[in-house]
Amino acid sequence: MESDLFFNSITNHLKAQKPLVVYRKPGQSLVTAQLQQKLTKQTFKQHQQEGFIFAPFYKDEASYFFSIRDAEILKLTSFDKSSIDYSEPTVLPVEREILFQKQQHVRLISAAIDEIKQGGCQKIVVSRIAKYAAKDDALSYFKRLLYKYDSAFVYMWYHPDEGLWLGATPEVLVRTHRNKLKTMALAGTQSANENQTNFVWGEKEKKEQAFVTAFIKDNLNAINGVEQIEISSLKTQVAGKVAHLKTDISAKFNPEKFKEIIKQLHPTPAVCGTPKDEASCFLAENENYKRSYYSGYLGEINKSVTQDRNPRKRNVENSAFRSLSKETDLYVNLRCMKLNEGCVHLFLGGGITEESDPEMEWEETLKKASTLASIL
Repeated sequence: MESDLFFNSITNHLKAQKPLVVYRKPGQSLVTAQLQQKLTKQTFKQHQQEGFIFAPFYKDEASYFFSIRDAEILKLTSFDKSSIDYSEPTVLPVEREILFQKQQHVRLISAAIDEIKQGGCQKIVVSRIAKYAAKDDALSYFKRLLYKYDSAFVYMWYHPDEGLWLGATPEVLVRTHRNKLKTMALAGTQSANENQTNFVWGEKEKKEQAFVTAFIKDNLNAINGVEQIEISSLKTQVAGKVAHLKTDISAKFNPEKFKEIIKQLHPTPAVCGTPKDEASCFLAENENYKRSYYSGYLGEINKSVTQDRNPRKRNVENSAFRSLSKETDLYVNLRCMKLNEGCVHLFLGGGITEESDPEMEWEETLKKASTLASIL
């Protein structure tokens, strides 16, 4: 079967401890595997190469780049959900050292609130790690993510120097096609269920989301070569058992400004805070762990795409030609986990403002943990 050959190739590649990434885009059925043939560390330096990038939260750390020139590309046209025996667990696994984690995280939240009240920041996004026992292999977890999250970017990434990461992120950092770009402002969280359609949002969540929207708009406006910025109306996006507030943002841009756009947008207030530099300094000094690639970004960059010319043109001969263009599709690395020596590390964050309540913010991390813990 196509599916068996696809996943067996991935298993053998992991056993050989060679770098790889496997992923499916939101709302699509195609699953793509990029199996790197070289063990050497590849970092991303030139923004004109075609491949897959895996970038960290802090810019002074290495971004991994998997070039398609050095890879075997496999494609699974559609993931067969009936091929795995999976159902939602009635009892979720319990994270380790929960009492210590709560005490530590509540202190961090309180410190962030104090920083905001003193005028250092308007918003700070604090995070923590939830640790669970790994009872299955990484490929089993990846298949369950494919099963559950049709509307997210689902991935499994491995490099022998950085270990194995998996995730199902709902947040786009930036998408580009020729001279057009799209991004989103995603912030604010509340519980959701599968059939829920009506949501009531409080002022705290609306304010948090407004920070992100204003940040993206202001930073795009500051780039010479970005124009015609358009912002959608506010909407709700459901991701598993939680919902977020979202606005879609689009613009036209000079492709030579792509590197500057990424520099300006990452990290957004949705994963860092505002002002960005002050919030980032607070996190580096107070979070007490290394974020690494959590809340960084990942995805296809400079992918070659062929398109048929407009068939309605009078010149039938010309319409037979195809045009070649480049597309980039990057996502913020949220709802992610890292597997390490029999342990699963889930990364959980939440936006803190002056109105935040430490106990409620702690409860929010538990809700977010339940979203991914259900596949463990």
